[in-house]
Amino acid sequence: PRLGRILLESKKLGCFPQGLRLVSILSEWDFYKNHLSKECVVHSDISYLMEKSMTSLSNGHLFSWKKVELHLKYLCVQNHVAFPSSLQPLPEDFLTQILFTGFPDMICALKENHKSIKRDVIEYQFCLGGSASLSISSAVAEESFVIAIDARERFGKISLGFLPIEIYAAHGLNVSFLLQSGHKLLTEEKKTIWNSQRNIVQVVQTISYGKLTLSEVILNEDSSNLEDILLLELKKSWPKPFENDQPINQYNARVKLAQMYGECLDFPLLQSEDFELFLIGLCEGKKSFESLVNYGLSAAIENYVGYDKIYYLNSILPSSLKLTNGRTVNVNYENEKQPFISSRLQDFFGTEKTPTVFQGKIHVVVHLMAPNKQAVQVTTDLQGFWRRGYQEIRKELSRKYPRHSWPDDPKNAEPPPLHTSRKKNC
Repeated sequence: PRLGRILLESKKLGCFPQGLRLVSILSEWDFYKNHLSKECVVHSDISYLMEKSMTSLSNGHLFSWKKVELHLKYLCVQNHVAFPSSLQPLPEDFLTQILFTGFPDMICALKENHKSIKRDVIEYQFCLGGSASLSISSAVAEESFVIAIDARERFGKISLGFLPIEIYAAHGLNVSFLLQSGHKLLTEEKKTIWNSQRNIVQVVQTISYGKLTLSEVILNEDSSNLEDILLLELKKSWPKPFENDQPINQYNARVKLAQMYGECLDFPLLQSEDFELFLIGLCEGKKSFESLVNYGLSAAIENYVGYDKIYYLNSILPSSLKLTNGRTVNVNYENEKQPFISSRLQDFFGTEKTPTVFQGKIHVVVHLMAPNKQAVQVTTDLQGFWRRGYQEIRKELSRKYPRHSWPDDPKNAEPPPLHTSRKKNC
């Protein structure tokens, strides 16, 4: 059937005599026992054989060529074709079209990681599935696409790095030829995919030949399942792309703390089903991790819970407090623990009493830190610390950090300014 299709196509293209020569060559498998070298600069193995046959068939210096000559002369007689006309050159584009017509199911693509463990072969993938190896000495080695004219199982024991199928003869193809072939194996499809390098959902128009991808074009359009794919990838990588999920943990801890102190809050906790719904809302109208980060978890929480509820929660359990010197410190909330703040000990100069939340009902735990940001005292009674613990710590810190101010009366002292400017050398 393959040879018959070749003859029909060659007649259609007006090169029937050369088609007879091609069929005669393909009928002689003796040529393909050994790989052809790159001595000739022709495009492919088959091109090389067609070129070589124009002189070898006349000279008859090889027995194999003699068999081809006899076969060809027989076909010429049967089809009323003059033998010399069959030895005329065959244009490369005609040869490609004819071979494609005969072997449309033997199209192969060079694999992305095509170098085999065995360094003298490279790997190709068939359009209908499966792989094969091709000698690196082949004239079509590393062509992106080839027609596998002769692909057979290897004889004997298969060594490491060799695939069981080997391509002994091939013809190189340009991808543009396949795109314009109009064959039934050529399909076009729009797919919504996750681009793991850019962390974005994209609509891609893919043109394939069987299982081989010929072309992928990113389309600037949306798809109905963009958000679904983004949600799936977000679940896989959570809490990434965010630095952490502290805003969610802090919100849940604040709601639980308020309820523990008697507040009847009908606020959802972002866990289990509510967390799932929260993520769905977070992904709504977005298609990339970058867009999620730009939106932010805090804004997403406010959008899911409601502005009024978050406003009320912030009024009784604020996420930050302002100290006497104007510095704003975050209030950290953890489940079943007292909220705490951390800042330099000097920032609390002039602050007599421990800061509170929940309308003065809950004293926060204060982490007092040295200039090196290491905690030197943890207390819920700042007034008692000034009376009993400060002087001892002051002695130690004044030795380590003599350039810093360590007043005798910290309750009434001015805290250092929030930003200190250095004098420029004149």
